[in-house]
Amino acid sequence: MSRNAYTSGAETLFDDVLGKLGVVNAGRDLGMAGPQRAGLEAALKLRPDALVMFNTIGRPADQGAALLLHPALAASFPHERRIVVPGNLIACGGPSLPALLRSLANGLKTL
Repeated sequence: MSRNAYTSGAETLFDDVLGKLGVVNAGRDLGMAGPQRAGLEAALKLRPDALVMFNTIGRPADQGAALLLHPALAASFPHERRIVVPGNLIACGGPSLPALLRSLANGLKTL
C-alpha cells in the first residue's frame, strides 16, 4: 500500500514479484487488476498477514500520506507486521528488480 491507499492488484510487477516469493497478493483478493485505490475498510477486512508499504511516513505532508498512519492500520499492522520497501524499487522491472526481491524476502523473514 502506498499513499492514497494505492495497492497493486493482479497483472502488476509487484503481484508477479510476490508470486515468485510464494506470497499471495491481497490486492488480488480484492478483485483488483493493476494499481488501484483500495478502500481502507476493504483492505482491513481481508486481514492479510502483513502490510507492504513503499517508503515510511514519519510526518505526513498531505491526506494521502496521513491515511497510512490511520489508527486502524496502526492497530492491525504494528511495525513487526509491516514490510517497508523503498518506493524507487517498484518503479520498473529493470535493474532494481533484484533489489526489490531481496528487500521483500528479507522483510518476509522477520514475520
